[in-house]
Order: sequence, then structure tokens, then C-alpha cells
Amino acid sequence: MAKAKKEKVRFIKDSKGRVRHALMSVEEYRQLVEDLHDLRKVLERKEEALISLEEVKKELNV
Repeated sequence: MAKAKKEKVRFIKDSKGRVRHALMSVEEYRQLVEDLHDLRKVLERKEEALISLEEVKKELNV
């Protein structure tokens, strides 16, 4: 069973308690950027016509 990944993001607040900065590892940052990129691609393709699995198989000669 895979372990749940513990997020290691620290938030720095100002004197009024408002979050002003977030500190994270480079690994966490890269994952965040990758996730945002993936989300952008999903949104860009949202209106594209769907293709059935059977059509894909036919096109790939599978």
C-alpha cells in the first residue's frame, strides 16, 4: 500500500495573521507547476469532440 505523502508547505503570516508567503521544497514546487500545466491542457481541450475507445483502437489498428 502506498504511503500518503505529507505535504511540506509552510505559510508565513504578517502581523495581522494574513498569509503572505508560502515555503515549499523545489520538488513540491515542480509538482505544483506540472499539475497547473496539466490543468491548463485539460481546460484547453475541454470543447474537443470525444472519441470512443473503439474508434481509437480502429485508428491504431489494435
